[in-house]
Parts: sequence; C-alpha cells; structure tokens
Amino acid sequence: MIQNFDARVRKPKDTYRILITTDALAEGVSLHRSNVVLNYDIPWNPTRMMQRVGRVNRVDTKFEKVYTYNFFPSTQGEDAIGLQAAAEAKIEAFIEMLGSDAALLTENERSNHLISSNV
Repeated sequence: MIQNFDARVRKPKDTYRILITTDALAEGVSLHRSNVVLNYDIPWNPTRMMQRVGRVNRVDTKFEKVYTYNFFPSTQGEDAIGLQAAAEAKIEAFIEMLGSDAALLTENERSNHLISSNV
C-alpha cells in the first residue's frame, strides 16, 4: 500500500488507484500522486478539510488541478442537523479571517456551488 501512495518511495507502484482513509492521513502524509479528494463526512472544523485537500495539493504534484467533492446529508438530514449550512458558514468565516489565500473555492466555483445547491 505504501509503495502506491507515499511520496518518499523511490519506485512507486500503481497497484491501487483508490485510497480510502480516515483522518489518520489528514496530517503529515503527502499524497501528491492523487488529484481527487472525496469528503464523505464533513468535519466541523474547516481546517481539517483544508488539511485533507493539502495532502494531495503538493508542490511536486503532477496535476494542474485538484478536485474536491463534498457529500452532504439528504434534504431531510440537512433539515434535522444543518450540517451543510454550518460547514459553509464556517468555511466562509475562515476565508474572511485568513483572506483569499485560504479559499477552497474560486468565486466561479462558489457561484456554481450555490446554483447546484439550490436545484
């Protein structure tokens, strides 16, 4: 497994194309051979989300873009717990506090997200 995903391996293998992990790999691991992050669970702390994306968004990555997909509860679940609204509010507060360098989404991506969320 390590020979497929660890950046320190001199001769990486391509045995696996998908790595499913917990937050155990959220810090201190470079996954620069990847360019997609699927957040099945949204952490309450936006810094945790940025750390997850940061594992693949590395200086030595071979990809020009990193794609991040976030799964949120159904409408019924959202009505009950308000996860999406809370996560978006925290991310916006984080961006306001740290400025545009901390943005996870460009203005165009934010507009597209808002449009797709309202469909």
